[in-house]
Amino acid sequence: MDIAVCADKERQYVALARGMSVAIAGHRVPGRVDAPSLLPFSAPERSFIAAAPVELRASRLTRLWTRKEATLRLSGGGFSRAGLVDVLCEGREGRVVVPDAGPSTWHGPNVAYVHDVPDDAGVVVSVATSCPVREVFVWQLDRVPITA
Repeated sequence: MDIAVCADKERQYVALARGMSVAIAGHRVPGRVDAPSLLPFSAPERSFIAAAPVELRASRLTRLWTRKEATLRLSGGGFSRAGLVDVLCEGREGRVVVPDAGPSTWHGPNVAYVHDVPDDAGVVVSVATSCPVREVFVWQLDRVPITA
């Protein structure tokens, strides 16, 4: 059984997975998007953020960041490679290739499967698993489980 925990100033989240690795990331949506906040994103990701209506850009940026953070935590590759990992993927579960991740115990060549957790009032949470799964269970401490 693999367990992953993440915390921000107000919340803590836990994800559990059996027979695979799991990582989780969650962040509050910022009030605005500024130029420095776009630095860890690839050109296609930046275009995707910029294409959103102004009032949705911060939410879109935060969704991509939590996907990227969960993927990088899963790969163990570190955040210096954030610009190399493109997390534009369709739907609630997406396949993300992690270039040059090195040796891993993942199923397949350096691939993470990213799951978007349903949004909760200005907070975005994403989970990455090492194998495709139908559901991921996430707990916000002192709340009922969320199915992603």
